[in-house]
Amino acid sequence: MRDKKLTEKNKQKNISKTAVNTREIKTAIQNPFFYISIILLISLLLYIRVFWYGFINWDDDMYILNNPIVKSISLKNIFSGYILGNYHPITILVYAIEFYFFELNASGYHVINVLLHLLNTFLVFTVFKHISGNNIIALITSLLFGIHPVHVESVAWIAELKDVLYTFFFLLAYFSYLIYKKARKKIYYLLSFIFFSFSILSKAMAVSFPLILILTDYYLVNKNLINEKNITFRNILEKVPFFLLALIFGFIAIEAQKTIGAADVLPFSLGQRLVFATYSYVMYLIKLILPLGLSAYYAYPSFNGNIIPTYYYSYVFIFIVLLVLIFLSLKKNKIIFFSMLFFTLNILFVLQIKSVGGAIMADRYNYVASIGIFYLISSGVYYILSKSSIKKIKRTIFISFFSGIIIFYSYLTFTRIALWENSIVFWNDVITKNDNIPIAYQNRGMAYMQARKYDEALRDMNKAVRLSPGFATAYYNKALVHMYLEQYNESISSFNKAVSINPIFKNQEKTFTIAYYNRGTIFLNQNKMDAAYSDFCKVITLDSNYTEAYVNRGNILRDRQLSSEALADYDKAIQLNPLFSKSYFNRGNLFLGQKKFGEAIADYDKAIELTPDYAKAFYNKGNAEYFLGKRQLACKSWQKASLLGFNEAEAQYKKACN
Repeated sequence: MRDKKLTEKNKQKNISKTAVNTREIKTAIQNPFFYISIILLISLLLYIRVFWYGFINWDDDMYILNNPIVKSISLKNIFSGYILGNYHPITILVYAIEFYFFELNASGYHVINVLLHLLNTFLVFTVFKHISGNNIIALITSLLFGIHPVHVESVAWIAELKDVLYTFFFLLAYFSYLIYKKARKKIYYLLSFIFFSFSILSKAMAVSFPLILILTDYYLVNKNLINEKNITFRNILEKVPFFLLALIFGFIAIEAQKTIGAADVLPFSLGQRLVFATYSYVMYLIKLILPLGLSAYYAYPSFNGNIIPTYYYSYVFIFIVLLVLIFLSLKKNKIIFFSMLFFTLNILFVLQIKSVGGAIMADRYNYVASIGIFYLISSGVYYILSKSSIKKIKRTIFISFFSGIIIFYSYLTFTRIALWENSIVFWNDVITKNDNIPIAYQNRGMAYMQARKYDEALRDMNKAVRLSPGFATAYYNKALVHMYLEQYNESISSFNKAVSINPIFKNQEKTFTIAYYNRGTIFLNQNKMDAAYSDFCKVITLDSNYTEAYVNRGNILRDRQLSSEALADYDKAIQLNPLFSKSYFNRGNLFLGQKKFGEAIADYDKAIELTPDYAKAFYNKGNAEYFLGKRQLACKSWQKASLLGFNEAEAQYKKACN
């Protein structure tokens, strides 16, 4: 009897102890908004140096620097077309507003991205405070979201405004829906749908939202957090507008990708894509737990034929085991099931089952999906800390260990942000992680080209085309580098290669007008008249106003005794530019050869008027005057040419005038 009383007494003591521990944890944060402010401040301090960074040459140029649509706020233009294979008019509208205020000052764009990330961090806290009913779980979830290094790509990259923007509206829609489920006021349902519309118009990844709503209903039924006891037909019916919108914009997203040839561009079978999908799924999870080796570009593996490296199949096994464990967890509670499905549904549509682009995965796709894993971790941390059976020393060790993880994540985030300083630093990191990515060399080469480091640029372009012989853009940029290096033959050869691979580059042929002209000039100096003539004809075809090309072609025609054709070219050159003295000089030479001495003298006089120190014009004018019997005038012209340093004139003067 006495033992029974002691046992009962110990039970009551343990219950009381558990209640005290739980109460201590819950009351430890009496003002959660103070702590969320600290989290936001930490996140801001991690990202603040990105404010002084510039644009990088990976979509920033296409979205802002070279995008005429953002240069004016035209709703018609913004909402009526695709940009880079995407339909995200709200994002483009925000870019246009940013351009209105910041123009080409990259700092302003970075500030907006970071501010949106801070707002998203706050919304994560707010949403999961409602879902969990627990301040601590919500705070830890938002802390992990705010400081995790896998999010750097979404925040520090100006071109990923769409990521932080769609998430902002996604979380607003989610929060509105949770309020609707609790209060049953239709205004919140309407707000949820409106915010979802804004989200999906910012980025197509928001298509997962209706599935998240169903998952949330399942997770929260029979809890006091929503005003429902079970899932009903009405519950399913109210999601129909969300699903319809998701289907419409999912279809639009696929069609948009087709416009740039980015959809299903890789030659993989469905079975291979499923294997890669399981690999990506597992790696997305691993990167959230141990975010090492992060890269802006994760390439597909290199393999011969259709044989995937054997180790990839292990990820299929891991994926299946994870699915089994997720469903088995339902026997105990719904937290693991909810968290893992939240992650899965938000990552599902970017697992490259339908391949888009050339990367197997991307950190930015984890921006929203990661929230599910962070919620699971936070729930686990809270569960461990609230257990009465854990001794104080073990609790202290656990808190220290978890704090160490937070510091480690923060350090990785801080260091990774530095990669967005400029394009060269950015692509250096990608190449360091994987030195077989053609686009990395091509883009770093472009950055070197902009920095006028042409030798380094050429080295990278050569590497890009070696890795990918069908890389037309790399050949085109290689042609530009050769042109800047005055390697005109190589420039035109590389350009022709680009056109042969992708005829669309034919539209850029005019860019190489100067290369054709300079190569023609080189051929002319080498006495390769046929090749020179061909290049000058090409120049005139590309640019009918290229004065110098007409003059040089006229010279070749004159030497071939095609006087009328030569005269036509000289006349055209003078018509295009009456102030170009060489046109008059060379036409004067044509007249001199035809013994039209009066016309020749008139042209030489005009050339001298435009270029007073034109020694050869004085000399040839003297020759024309001499043939007309005007020896005294001829001697004056030769003397002037001699004083200007023309040796032949001095010899002629001594011979004919002394």
